[in-house]
Amino acid sequence: MKHQPIKALGAAAALTILASGAQAQEISWDLALYGSPAFRVAGESFAEYVNENSGGKMEITVHNGTLSPTREVLDNVSIGAFELGYVISSYHPGKNPLLSVLDLPFLPIPTMEDRLAVADLVYDNPHVKKEFAKWGGRPGDDRGAAEL
Repeated sequence: MKHQPIKALGAAAALTILASGAQAQEISWDLALYGSPAFRVAGESFAEYVNENSGGKMEITVHNGTLSPTREVLDNVSIGAFELGYVISSYHPGKNPLLSVLDLPFLPIPTMEDRLAVADLVYDNPHVKKEFAKWGGRPGDDRGAAEL
């Protein structure tokens, strides 16, 4: 399945989305990516999914490491420099400390499905949402992002 990499990414990253006030028929957003090829493929797959399934009403342009330094993605989303950014909590220590629980080594989570379930619980936690709200965003994974 084409969107499987997104599910794997959901456990390690959060998609930050700045609420957009755009009312136009066509919406164009920029997505800041960085990191390993697997990480970039997941973001590119997400953008492709949105672009293909929005009926031409939304387009996401992927930028691999060109929009922002990794430690400043949340900062730049919060000031509106771009609309979307994939972040990993350990890349920006102190900005979303509750989310970093997913980075703890040796967590007794046996399968990727279990890891996704744990990630869903973390992303849905009101305190984690509050941390992201400070940056004008919200945590999410492929399921949350697909609600665009």
